[in-house]
Amino acid sequence: MISLYPSLYDTFACKADSCKKTCCQRWEIDIDPETLAVYKKEEGALGDELRQWIEDGPEGAHFSFETSGYCHFLREDGLCRLVLAKGEDYLCQICHAHPRFYAYLGDLELCGVGLACEASVEGLLADRRLGYDSEWVPWEDDQLHLREVLDQESIDLLAADGLDTSPRQDLGLGDILLDLGLVGPETYSDPYGAGLNFQLDLDLNRAQTALTIMGATDPIDQAWTKTLETMGQTLDILLGHLDRVQGDQPLLRRHLNRFYQYIMYRQLPYLEELAWADLVAYGQLNTLFVALLGCHYGDLAKAMVDWSEQIEYDTDNVDRIFMALNQL
Repeated sequence: MISLYPSLYDTFACKADSCKKTCCQRWEIDIDPETLAVYKKEEGALGDELRQWIEDGPEGAHFSFETSGYCHFLREDGLCRLVLAKGEDYLCQICHAHPRFYAYLGDLELCGVGLACEASVEGLLADRRLGYDSEWVPWEDDQLHLREVLDQESIDLLAADGLDTSPRQDLGLGDILLDLGLVGPETYSDPYGAGLNFQLDLDLNRAQTALTIMGATDPIDQAWTKTLETMGQTLDILLGHLDRVQGDQPLLRRHLNRFYQYIMYRQLPYLEELAWADLVAYGQLNTLFVALLGCHYGDLAKAMVDWSEQIEYDTDNVDRIFMALNQL
């Protein structure tokens, strides 16, 4: 198996109490069986409190939230009481891994960090090239997403059998697609035509289509629905503003292109059932919407976080967008 790691993966660090939008809310925080067994055996006041705030049913266990929508163990200063009391290893798997994701396309493992986390977005927009490093790792039945570094003797033996285990660094999206056989070397002479780069289309009908498709997704809350309504009422103003700033701010175009390429990378597993052109349409539409949402907020990073929370973290919504695009 070949694992790919984007440049922001290893540099990711939770912002903890400095995070403006904690991940310890809204989501149903599932508790894996191994951690649940530890929590059930915990003694003293902490053990009693844990068991009080855990719901365990036929479909598994998860934490109950306060009426405010926040995890009971999140302090007012944004720190986790479980981490402070027991350390990070005491967390359940989903809390320990979030926002990291692992997706699969054949023998390719796509690793990354989700953009619903503001620290991930800050890493994506940092002043460096978005590249991907590859690493060969063996398949394991219950550890598909764990990086296992083999000793040199094992690597030499595998190489002697004809398996290329050499790491590759700073790959671009085009390099990945070239390896998958989806594009040819000539793609690099026309990256826009091949769909490797984002093309900003300021056509009003195109923007209205993006808003309509977003409105057909299952909203995470009423605020999302209200935002779409307001954007629809001011769409011509947003387009005019976006036209002005994209001409004056080349950094904006770079940030939108990074976002475009990264969300395409995350959805590459859809190539098992869809064509590359379908992913291009998905990437173009969502990046246009995020650009408009960024103009609405006056904050592109916040737009990326909110979009990811609404779309990427609800795979049904991703499916809805692909189906809507297929009907155009």
